[in-house]
Amino acid sequence: MDSNPLSLREMLTHLEQRLERLSLPEMQRALLDHAANLPADERRTFLDIFPAPGRISEVHHTEASVSPAHRNLTWPVDSDPLLADIDDLAERIESGYFFEGFGWDDEIHDQRSFGNESWADEMDDYFHAARQAFSNGEIGLARTAYRKLFDALDLDDEVGTFAGQGPAVVMLDANLHEAMSQYLRAVYETSAPVERADELSRQWTRLPLPGEEPSLQDIRDCAPEDVPNLEGFLPLWVGALSDADRSKKLVRTLLVEAAIMSGGPDALGNLARQPGPGRGSLYLEWVKALRSVGDTDRAVDAAREALTTEAFGSRNRAAVAEELAELSAPDNAAVLEARRIAWRSEPSETRLLALHHAAAQQGSPMHVMAEELAHADADQQTKPLGRTLFSALLLLAGGEERATRLLSLPPTQREREVSSAVLVPYLLVSASKALGGEQHAIDWANGYLEKVDRSTMMFRQYGEPAQEGAPTLSELFASRIRAEVPEPAALESRLEAALGQLGRDVDAIVSDKRRGEYQKAAEWLADGALALSLARGDTAGLSWYRDWFTRYPRHVAFRRELERAWPEASSTT
Repeated sequence: MDSNPLSLREMLTHLEQRLERLSLPEMQRALLDHAANLPADERRTFLDIFPAPGRISEVHHTEASVSPAHRNLTWPVDSDPLLADIDDLAERIESGYFFEGFGWDDEIHDQRSFGNESWADEMDDYFHAARQAFSNGEIGLARTAYRKLFDALDLDDEVGTFAGQGPAVVMLDANLHEAMSQYLRAVYETSAPVERADELSRQWTRLPLPGEEPSLQDIRDCAPEDVPNLEGFLPLWVGALSDADRSKKLVRTLLVEAAIMSGGPDALGNLARQPGPGRGSLYLEWVKALRSVGDTDRAVDAAREALTTEAFGSRNRAAVAEELAELSAPDNAAVLEARRIAWRSEPSETRLLALHHAAAQQGSPMHVMAEELAHADADQQTKPLGRTLFSALLLLAGGEERATRLLSLPPTQREREVSSAVLVPYLLVSASKALGGEQHAIDWANGYLEKVDRSTMMFRQYGEPAQEGAPTLSELFASRIRAEVPEPAALESRLEAALGQLGRDVDAIVSDKRRGEYQKAAEWLADGALALSLARGDTAGLSWYRDWFTRYPRHVAFRRELERAWPEASSTT
């Protein structure tokens, strides 16, 4: 299925343009080629598009040829066989006619409603009939039919109505996005001009797919011609949405579209300056709108204005700062300052790496990271750093010795919570000196550090892409380790601290009998043993690893994972 289907108006426009370029023989050949490749069950429907010889006069208007002047806008519509059929289906659904029981389904490994699923085919037919009514110009009938169908779908809020493996809206083949667009278009056309905005504002919140509502542009494009009197409607629409609850995402999304459609980025800027909920989102969209039309200078000014505005949510503040960073290139100092604001507003791994990358362009990444560490230690962060992000920042700021000290202390005595998943690989690779050794040691070290990237991935914002050109956390760690020249005593302390933390983590898993984590725990120990061997010699790691077999002699499942993680170590135990 096309994930981004053409609207009806867009398709008809393109089709008309292409047909105009074709000669009659070319058009005939295109139609014959298309017909030759149709599935057998679609051939008759395709053939019936074209009148049989001698029946030209019987050809009915297609939906593309229904004139607006001939559209039936009568509403409400109280009586029609289609409406009676929909009411009958809704009554049967509500009475439990199709429902037999609720329980576990081994096929989908989940709970579901069992019963007669023929309601879905019947409802699909009625959605098709509503669409045909809309296409034939029966706008009032389409509005009523769609509303009754949507109300019937609302019955899925209660167990004992529908039957099927999933929610009712998923069981249907009907294109609900098009149905919602045509319904709102019908509401638009059957409402008095002075009532349209308020009525649409109410109906937009009553659609069966919350979060997937159509846009005003979708409503314009769901018929061959544009909506009537758009210029007169837009100011009323902006006013209705401005008075609505702007804390709701749907309201803000529609308001942004309406403002740009009515007055471009300037209209959106005027809305952003008005106090009220959702102001940060409107500022962000204003910056994006200016950027999209290439007005870079004004986009920069808008972003800076936004960042000085009060009552601005941290997420939108971070997003505006990221826009400013992109707009400020190649001014490295301005980019760095914007990246710093984004990081401090809404910390994430991606923003930390982007900040480090911007600092590197200035030539002093560790100095900037040290400033951010001091900022976090002073609890000035908009949102406190969790243990993972704090640990990553600590190492990027050159805090290896502090990391060693923190891991050497019992967790209850540490002044900050830290992540062993971040600190242990760094300290072990550093202490092993593997990155300056033979190729097999280098390969192990790089692979081990890459586990840090996987462990921190969850701290990216949803859908947040990695900063283009910015090294990964593991690459930064490897670079830092290569550049360091620590004293032997410091390396020994790192080794002891990391192995000690590894031991505590493994003890916690095995003592609690978390069998699902035994494999992971054994692999941790194998990495620790290899680091110990590289640091002190082969026998050191082997001896340390074998001690774990004797520490848990009765934990057969864990011993089995130890054998798999390092078969050579278990050969003589």
